[in-house]
Amino acid sequence: MNFVQPIRDPQKIEAMKAYLKQKRERDYMLFLVGISIGLRISDILLLQKEHVLKLHIDIKEKKMRKHKRVKVPPFIKRELVAYANALHDGDYFFLTVREESLDSVPNIARGGRCMRCEGDWHAYAA
Repeated sequence: MNFVQPIRDPQKIEAMKAYLKQKRERDYMLFLVGISIGLRISDILLLQKEHVLKLHIDIKEKKMRKHKRVKVPPFIKRELVAYANALHDGDYFFLTVREESLDSVPNIARGGRCMRCEGDWHAYAA
C-alpha cells in the first residue's frame, strides 16, 4: 500500500510554489489554497470569485454536506484578490482547461488529500 506523507521541508514547498507559478498561475493558486485553507479538493473546485473575496469562505461541503466557514489567511489574501480581479463575477475560481491532461501537473498538485494533509501538518508543527 502506498502512503502519502506531507512535505516537511519549507524550502521544498517554496520550490513547488515557484515551479507552479512559473508554469501556470491557476495551478499555483490551487496549490496555495489547498495547503493554506484545508478544504477538500471537491470543495475547492466549487469556489467562486465571490467566495474568496470575503474574510471567510462560507460553503456547504460536497462530501459531508455540512455548512463550513473557513477564515482566509491574510498571507494569501493579497494573491487571491489579484487572481480574482481577472475573473468575471460568478466565475468559478479555478476554471478547468480541458485540453491539458492531469499528467502535466506534478503529483503533489493533483492530490487534494495531499494538499490538505500538507496544510494540517504545517499548522500542527507550528
